[in-house]
Amino acid sequence: MKVKHELLYSDGQPLRSEEVAQLLGISRQAVDKRRSKGQLLAVSLRKRGYFYPLWQFKDGGVLERLKLLLAALARFDAWTQLMFIKTGDLRLNNRTPLECLVAGNIDAVISAAACYGEPNPA
Repeated sequence: MKVKHELLYSDGQPLRSEEVAQLLGISRQAVDKRRSKGQLLAVSLRKRGYFYPLWQFKDGGVLERLKLLLAALARFDAWTQLMFIKTGDLRLNNRTPLECLVAGNIDAVISAAACYGEPNPA
């Protein structure tokens, strides 16, 4: 549970659906639709609802190319997607996919995402 807490809170207080709606200037239903379509990452805390990690929002919008990354990770649940995004990866020289995404290196991140969960050849 501690690992999940660190993944979710390491970049600041995650946002609830209503806060994301206000930030993006859309309805709460539109936020839920984007989440269900894999365009926003949210993890479920059961009865407490969905929480959206803060790092995916930038300048009143969503981090550029996030939906490409989430599409590449669509076969995984939200917690696994979050773990991939926030954990160093050998295919990215131990940088996190988030660091690479912010730096604009989307191709390397998508390639690493496509291989995620596969054995890394020695």
